Amino acid sequence: MRIGDDVRAQHKLVTEKFGLKSLALVVGGSMGAQQTYEWAVRYPDMVKRAAPIAGTARNTIHDFLFTETLVEAITSDPGFNKGFYASSADVTGRSAAPRQNVGSDGLEHGIFPAKPA
Repeated sequence: MRIGDDVRAQHKLVTEKFGLKSLALVVGGSMGAQQTYEWAVRYPDMVKRAAPIAGTARNTIHDFLFTETLVEAITSDPGFNKGFYASSADVTGRSAAPRQNVGSDGLEHGIFPAKPA
C-alpha cells in the first residue's frame, strides 16, 4: 500500500459517503503531509488549500536510515520470533526481502520480515 492508495480511498470516502465536492483545506503532518501533497496533486480542482507540515514530498536517505533503526528495534524484541509478528512472506505471499518504499516515519507498512530463529 502506498500514499496514493490511501488518498484514493480517502477521496472515495469523502465524495461517496459524505458527498463533498471540494475541500477548503487539506492538512497533515509527517506521513499525513505526504498525503496532503498527494491530495493537492491528484485532486487539484477539489483541494482549495494544502498545508503539509514536517513532511517530505519524497523519501530521503535519512528516512531509510531512520527506518532501519525502527526495524532493528522491532526485530530485537524477544517476542518477535515467537509468532507475535507476522513475516511479510506469510502475509503477502512474496519473499521477505527488505522493502524500499517505507514512509518517512518508517511505519506506514507495519509489517517487517521475521528473522530466522
